[in-house]
Amino acid sequence: FSFAQFSIAQEVERTPKRNAMSNVFGVTVEGGATLGMTDYPTNKFNYQGKASLEYYFPSSGNGNLGLRVFGQSGFIGGTNPYASFGNPTNEFSTKVDLYGGGVIYTQSISNSVYPWISVGVANLWFYPKDGNGNKLPNYAAGNYSTHMLAYVGDGGFRFEMSKDMSVNLGVGIVLGTKDFLDDVKAGSSNDLFYTASIGFSYYFGRDKDSDGDGVPDSRDACPGTPMGVKVDEHGCPLDSDGGGVPDYLD
Repeated sequence: FSFAQFSIAQEVERTPKRNAMSNVFGVTVEGGATLGMTDYPTNKFNYQGKASLEYYFPSSGNGNLGLRVFGQSGFIGGTNPYASFGNPTNEFSTKVDLYGGGVIYTQSISNSVYPWISVGVANLWFYPKDGNGNKLPNYAAGNYSTHMLAYVGDGGFRFEMSKDMSVNLGVGIVLGTKDFLDDVKAGSSNDLFYTASIGFSYYFGRDKDSDGDGVPDSRDACPGTPMGVKVDEHGCPLDSDGGGVPDYLD
């Protein structure tokens, strides 16, 4: 009898985690700072804003893969006290405009905190000027195209404030495929800039209940429950005797 007590598996109570990003659309607006890394040795902080539309695929796990399209606009700049690069003010700035898309992945580490990461590509437009607002030599002469392909990566944390909204913190990088953001081609690496942002997201579709069990998809840990089956607050079929088999199959 003593041996039998230890040989019988004990049941472990499990509380399913909800996946609040499953099958959800999101609109995100954010703003913050930029810092260029160009051929100008002293780079200046500037500002930027970004808006994106996201869709997260259905998932019953803690992670969600989604698609994202975005638009971003801001400024970068720098100074060069050592050489002018044909720049009479030794200072440059450029507006940067990006439109692109990519994939985004978010992971639930609690019911209200979601770290995320995104990668994508964008078309980047730029307009380098000197400190007086005049076009820099190569830009003025039309020696290159003022748009290029860029690789975009960012990540951060989303903090859920309500069922429909989260506050977001993030950092990112935009790497151009050419070396002309500052009107100068020098060195062995292309120009890039970093971003830091704060913003918010508004979500659509969290009230949708695909299996009709009374629990929204965003909180349903057991999607696809047959019609008419009684479920608990997590959307999982009731198991009154705790035997591991739901009542409707027991």
